[in-house]
Amino acid sequence: MTMPNIPHVAGRTSLSPEIKKFLHDNPDLHLGEEGDFHDERRHHREVFGIHSLPQDRVNPIGRVEFTAIRGPHGTISIRVLYPESSRSSGSDAALIHFHGGGYTVGSVDEFENGLRYASFPRTAELRSMQWTIVSRLNSGIQHSSMNTAP
Repeated sequence: MTMPNIPHVAGRTSLSPEIKKFLHDNPDLHLGEEGDFHDERRHHREVFGIHSLPQDRVNPIGRVEFTAIRGPHGTISIRVLYPESSRSSGSDAALIHFHGGGYTVGSVDEFENGLRYASFPRTAELRSMQWTIVSRLNSGIQHSSMNTAP
């Protein structure tokens, strides 16, 4: 069996004009290690949050269900995205997305629009969970640095 020829250097494609404009319009957008993470969280939510987007920029979806499961350290929020084409009795497949774990910026709200795109127009349901490694309620620990998070 021969190994595929994997290049050591990849060529660069042209930057999409829409992405170029987005980066130009959001020069302060960053992730980590540059200032107070509370400000970073707020700014991230203002730029990417599903509630902050103009309605014409929100990817369509059949419906959204908000639910949760109880765990030993608290409740885990679950957002279920049903594409328009899914059957009322359920889909044939599901895509699972876990958000969280140790870093402090972002939530499912900031990723929902991309998740909608990933599930549309397919028939797969998408289940997105917000979770943390450590219970903030019991330990009071929340990592403020991606370099020190487990």
